[in-house]
Amino acid sequence: MKKIACLLCIIPLLGWAQLSQPRDIDFVRSFIAPFKTQDIAAITAFIEFPLYRPYPIENIQDSTEFASRFEEFFDAELISEITASDPEKNWRKMGYQGIMLNKGSLWLDPYERKLISVNHKNPKTNRLLERATVLQKANLHSSLRDFETAVLLMTTEKFTIRIDRLKDGEYRYASWGRSKKMNQKPDLVLVGGSKSFEGSGGNHSYSFTHKNYTYICQIYVLGFKNIPAELQVYKGKTLFHAEVANKIDY
Repeated sequence: MKKIACLLCIIPLLGWAQLSQPRDIDFVRSFIAPFKTQDIAAITAFIEFPLYRPYPIENIQDSTEFASRFEEFFDAELISEITASDPEKNWRKMGYQGIMLNKGSLWLDPYERKLISVNHKNPKTNRLLERATVLQKANLHSSLRDFETAVLLMTTEKFTIRIDRLKDGEYRYASWGRSKKMNQKPDLVLVGGSKSFEGSGGNHSYSFTHKNYTYICQIYVLGFKNIPAELQVYKGKTLFHAEVANKIDY
C-alpha cells in the first residue's frame, strides 16, 4: 500500500468528479461487498503488502498479520461508512490520485484495483501510537526524548536519521553513524527544519540548515520505485553529499 492519501488529504485536490465510468463503479462495488459479510480473506485481495502503518507502529507484512490486526484499520464506524455508501454518490475520482470515500476516509487505486490508504481516525491505532511512542522514548538518548510526534526513521549506508516534531511544532533532525545505537548521543542534531511538498503526488522533503550546509531528507512516494528516500547535503548551493535510503519508516 502506498503512503499517499494521508499526504494528499492536506493538499488542494483538483479535478474531482463523482463516479460515472462503469469500470470504476463496478470496482468500488466489488470493494464494498466483502465488508457487508466481513469477509476478511476477500478484503485482503485488495491489499498490497507490506501495509504501512503510521510510524512508529510496526508495518503489516502479510495476509496472516493483516487478519490479526484487522481492527487497526476497519472498526465498526468505518465498516458502517463503507457498507452504507453508494458508489455513485459517496465516492469521488480525484484524477490520477485515486478514488476517495466521502471526505477521504479511505482511498482506492482504480488502475491497480487496490486499497491505497485508510485515513479514518481509529481509537485503537491512536492507542498503539501512544504505546509505541512511549517505548521509543525509553530507547532513545535522553536528550531526544522530548518530542511530540515521531515523523520518520531512515537508514542509509553511513547514517541512521530520525526526524521528530517537537511540542512547539518545530521539526528536529538527529543522526548517528550506522555503527551507533539511538540510545547513544547523536552525532548531529538540527532544530527548526521545514517541510515542503512537491506537486500533488505526495513527494515531500524536510530541510535543515547548519552554518553553510543544508540537510535535506527527500521522501519519494511516486515516481521512484527503487528509491524510497534520499539524504542530500548541500554546501551553499552545491550538492556536497548524497545517499539513498535503504530503509525508511514514516
